Amino acid sequence: MSKWQNIGVAATIGLLIVLGLAGPPNGASAAQLTLLVGGEQHVLKKGDIQSATAIVQETGYAVSISLGKDATKLLCTLTTQHVRKKMKMLLGGKVVIDAVIQTAICGGKIIITGAFSKADAEKIARDLN
Repeated sequence: MSKWQNIGVAATIGLLIVLGLAGPPNGASAAQLTLLVGGEQHVLKKGDIQSATAIVQETGYAVSISLGKDATKLLCTLTTQHVRKKMKMLLGGKVVIDAVIQTAICGGKIIITGAFSKADAEKIARDLN
């Protein structure tokens, strides 16, 4: 996989962040999303992800992720309880979000955007499914 750059995440309700990312650490799978918020760590595994799809946006390829019911509820609860506090999201062990929560994110959809090639976006989506 080529290096990922300018990764950001847009949630259904107004969260967008862009930062540099070198790629998953050696041997790490991109198939795990971890939320760090309020001093707690919450790991979302394949069962928590309903679907992941490579998509094309104006800025290039991205990965659209639909969360299952429990993961949607978790993200909604965490972001509701921690508005104006820091949240990090890790994909395969690397930070893809390091932002202040502006509003509750309750829609159950996340879009990871960046300078992905088509092959990279498709691989991440496959790994998450």
